[in-house]
Amino acid sequence: MRASPALSARGTAVDKALLTYVSTVPDLFDLIQSALDAKPSLFAATYDPVYGYPTRIEIDYSANAVDDELAISARNLTLSGNSAR
Repeated sequence: MRASPALSARGTAVDKALLTYVSTVPDLFDLIQSALDAKPSLFAATYDPVYGYPTRIEIDYSANAVDDELAISARNLTLSGNSAR
């Protein structure tokens, strides 16, 4: 399989150095499990109906803390490179 370059929402190539900060699908599932283990005050996740990957994750770890909220969206994912973890 030949990997294609990652593209931004505008269709331009993303600098490879920036991709080291991008979560993989397994990373997203790890985040979900970690959040659930922490028993947050709010947790919500939606999943792609065909492939099952998380499309939106919302976490508020503490209702009384400011700026501890997290929201991540994933969309239009494609298989790239080695898919084994």
